[in-house]
Amino acid sequence: MRRAILLVLMVSFALAVTDAAAHGYTGTVGGVVLDGNGRPAAGAEVIIERSDGSAPVAARTNSNGRFLFKFVLAGFYDIRASRGSMTTLWKHNVMVHAGKETAIDLRLEPIRSNSGK
Repeated sequence: MRRAILLVLMVSFALAVTDAAAHGYTGTVGGVVLDGNGRPAAGAEVIIERSDGSAPVAARTNSNGRFLFKFVLAGFYDIRASRGSMTTLWKHNVMVHAGKETAIDLRLEPIRSNSGK
């Protein structure tokens, strides 16, 4: 019985510390991706990675062209979107602040031979 109580307390403490750390050192990044005509780009892939090129994460936009990355460690990031034969240039050094949402909107353009990274 003591072991079970101790185990429950240890797991509860670990979850509380993890939750506090996630909220204390992370922010969110969200926005909308628009197509070349200014309409929401549903199903576009959005990639966010640290400015040094590490830790890439991808998400898809919803039917309104919106995307959201949660629990992004505070720091500088590069971000871009693509869908079919359309892409955006990389937005470099986007600052993510702990406890805040960073809003960024992206507009798709036809793919060029040099994608801008």
